[in-house]
Amino acid sequence: MQLDYVDLLLIHWPNLDVPLAETLAVFAELVNEGKVHNIGISNFTRPRVDKAVESSSIPIAVNQVEYHPHLDQEALRRHCEGHGILLTAYSPLAQGTIVQDDTLIAIGGDCDKGPAQVALRWLLHKQIARIDAIETVHRVIDWWPGDFDKDA
Repeated sequence: MQLDYVDLLLIHWPNLDVPLAETLAVFAELVNEGKVHNIGISNFTRPRVDKAVESSSIPIAVNQVEYHPHLDQEALRRHCEGHGILLTAYSPLAQGTIVQDDTLIAIGGDCDKGPAQVALRWLLHKQIARIDAIETVHRVIDWWPGDFDKDA
């Protein structure tokens, strides 16, 4: 990669075969060496978040989880917030199924927006950062949540 450091290094998925404390100790070394600026976790439930916080000598910045209107992770978001951990959303459009959601279509119809825009605005309203897998500029423009304030 030819980088001096990475901004964020994540444990992608809890692995019961590798001790969490061991992984987090290596992450802490990388932070202390300046090779990593922040560490995070991904797909960690509330009990696993607690275990990670207990096991880490440095703050955990992020828990990246699937989060969208079909999978509301509000309880996990609040739990992470209590530990100073930001929640970020992957698959914010539920792997494309959001665009066929009748409720989101109806909500969007009231303000001339599509279901993807409603779903992305819902996350924005909750102040959740998201990771999009948008392949074309057209989709970026088409799915931009825009400047509407519908209580979604």
